[in-house]
Amino acid sequence: MNKEKLKQLRESRGLTSEELAKELRFAKSIMWSYELGKKEPSILHLKKIASYFNVSTDYLLDHHAKQLPINLENGNDMSGYSFLIDDEPISNEEMNEAIAFIRAKRMMRSVGMEN
Repeated sequence: MNKEKLKQLRESRGLTSEELAKELRFAKSIMWSYELGKKEPSILHLKKIASYFNVSTDYLLDHHAKQLPINLENGNDMSGYSFLIDDEPISNEEMNEAIAFIRAKRMMRSVGMEN
């Protein structure tokens, strides 16, 4: 776990290590060892800390999600995803229009017609 993130989250709530330990029902020595990087939390403790601060366990562990490509070649590779603009879902028709616009813009750029 990233000890700096844990300390930053704790301090953002204005808590001491002892107060946070009490809030989470952990032993004070456990909290100190996490913040000093001397011990890694159990999965249960990691989940409890993440839940308390409303962050992901990945955030606490410094895991960065890999960006996997989504092929929009046909405009229909959106299953399992919800794309929003102004809090409204983008329809397949709108996605296809956006893809057509991007293709046209790229084509114009490739022949030197874009400003």
